[in-house]
Amino acid sequence: MTLEGTKQTLSVTLMQHGFKFRLVSVKHLPELREDIEAFRRAFCFTDEFYSQRLASFVYSPPASFSEATSILLIAAPQPIIEVLFSWRGILRHLYMPPTYLSYVNNPIEEMIQSILTPAGYHLARTAIPLKPIAVRSTLSAYGRNNICYVPGLGSFVRFAAFFTDLPCEGGTWVQSRTMMARCSSCTACIKRCPTGAIEEGQFLIHAERCLSFINEGLPDFPSWVDPACHHCIVGCFCCQSVCPENAAHLHFVEQLVSFSETETTLILDRVPFSQLPDSMAEKLLHLDLVDYYSILARNLTVILSKPDLQLWRILNSRNSTMEYGGQQT
Repeated sequence: MTLEGTKQTLSVTLMQHGFKFRLVSVKHLPELREDIEAFRRAFCFTDEFYSQRLASFVYSPPASFSEATSILLIAAPQPIIEVLFSWRGILRHLYMPPTYLSYVNNPIEEMIQSILTPAGYHLARTAIPLKPIAVRSTLSAYGRNNICYVPGLGSFVRFAAFFTDLPCEGGTWVQSRTMMARCSSCTACIKRCPTGAIEEGQFLIHAERCLSFINEGLPDFPSWVDPACHHCIVGCFCCQSVCPENAAHLHFVEQLVSFSETETTLILDRVPFSQLPDSMAEKLLHLDLVDYYSILARNLTVILSKPDLQLWRILNSRNSTMEYGGQQT
């Protein structure tokens, strides 16, 4: 198959699956590094946030794939994940925001491989910052909340990127950070953010105050975080739920698994993951919660302590105020 035929087959296949994509030259990798380092030099985030979230990026192809010339960046639609927990005789509906299910990367990689390999091309996984390259390549734009939005998909997407040796000529690459035009006249996410992480007039949010950062790590919740703020198993969905760009996607919910009363108790009792029943461990693997297991009991405890208000019905109501656990935020 010719190069153009390979690219055409790849394009058609990705679009048939609802994916959007860009092919970007590896020559832009130093610019991605500089984007982050410039923010670091300007003290736009704490050293703790940098070490936990940004220090592990690698801005070059692996040594075994030195012939890589391009990066194939893909935006895959991903729903809100609903997980059921039986607790004290009640079936509780809890949620994870879009983007948390990394296992979708595997079938995407296999699909691309099935097209490139017969044509004599190769690919390898990357460890690059995906949001900056998505925005710089015009695949997406930042919201005021620093979350990426893809036209037609909102923020209900997961990005995946692969090094390839597909020739990449031209392609769109913008030099500045691009924020959605409607953000200039909208403050919905500022008003909804439960921890004050989003500030008007400032491009970067206060990442160390973001509820997602707080409840994905740290041994304990800071004392200044209102317990009423917590509403997701991991992460936070407040700013995305009120964003006008997501209005058409709020019913994109997928119910994956349920945990029995016994299984919920095992989590809350902090039973080590290695000692869980195999069937329960499989559920956590399917939800990509294994890496979060050490903080899962903490997060569930604060959420399950509230009345079961069917959070998703509240989010879908899109009222000017939302109640979590009987309190307004």
